[in-house]
Amino acid sequence: MKILSWGNNSGSLLWRLEDPFKYLNKMGHECYVTKKDIPTCDREGLLDWADIYIPQGCVDKEGLACLYMYQREKGKKIVLDLDDSLTVTKDNPHYEEHKVSDAKVIIQKTAEIADLITTTQDYLADKLKKINPKVEVLPNYMDMDRWEFNYKPNTSGRIRIGYCASVTHWLDVKMIEQPLKRILREYKNIDLVMIGDMRYKTLFKEFNNVEVMLGLSFDAWPNKLNGLRLDIGLAPLRDTEFNKCKSGIKWAEGAINKIPMVVSPTIYSDISREFDGRLGMIANTPEEWYQSIKNLIDCKNLRDDISMAAYSFAKSHWDLSKNVYKWEQVYKRLFS
Repeated sequence: MKILSWGNNSGSLLWRLEDPFKYLNKMGHECYVTKKDIPTCDREGLLDWADIYIPQGCVDKEGLACLYMYQREKGKKIVLDLDDSLTVTKDNPHYEEHKVSDAKVIIQKTAEIADLITTTQDYLADKLKKINPKVEVLPNYMDMDRWEFNYKPNTSGRIRIGYCASVTHWLDVKMIEQPLKRILREYKNIDLVMIGDMRYKTLFKEFNNVEVMLGLSFDAWPNKLNGLRLDIGLAPLRDTEFNKCKSGIKWAEGAINKIPMVVSPTIYSDISREFDGRLGMIANTPEEWYQSIKNLIDCKNLRDDISMAAYSFAKSHWDLSKNVYKWEQVYKRLFS
């Protein structure tokens, strides 16, 4: 198979395209990802070369019209990969951008005419099937070449708690603001690391043991996370329609680094039916967040047990090299 994709220059470019394509290429297929606009004419010969087009999150109207033409006239296949809800709410920093570009309408139209939609989890798949019944779930898996490093334990004598996400999750952090402040007031041996939004400085300005930094490029993040030497990781998600369409990659990032995670129940039940207390701590209310973090601070054995169970689960269930055959099977069925 020859696959041509246009990435959207976000973390999903790695999770959904570049990393799976690396293994598909090793299996003898030819997969190519470009960040350029879709060509409106085939100057480079790429559209004729490819069997499958994957315009990930693309809103290039003229380019998409060109793909539709090649689909109708040359039998090329269009696969739309979506890892987020089509609806972006006003609290999302990309709201105005989506509004101006008419992104939802364009992506929905692409979904309607696609030969296949691929997505990350069942809840989002069920929503997309209302637009186009041809939907396959290809979960996010971890390229261990990218994610697994030698474990670096925290030797500082202090408990390091960390959170990292993009600026789209400001309100999710606000949800755990008070439990974190309660922890910081109660414990004097805590360092809190907040990554992704400089507004966290204002949020925790009364504390001198809170480090705030901007996010990193997605290529640099795995190594950075490993070097943070966190004892506890946090992944709060409000119970919103947008968040219900997310996958558990923050848990996976923690798990492969042996970081016991406290997470919201929004989507993490999909990881395992036996998640809570074994692979991580699930917290919903502010009191549950406080108690879960407190329990992990107070009990190193609990941290160790969860971190090792989560690491083993991630290695056995989330390894991309062991699951990339699912991509191959799904794509091959387009021609059967």
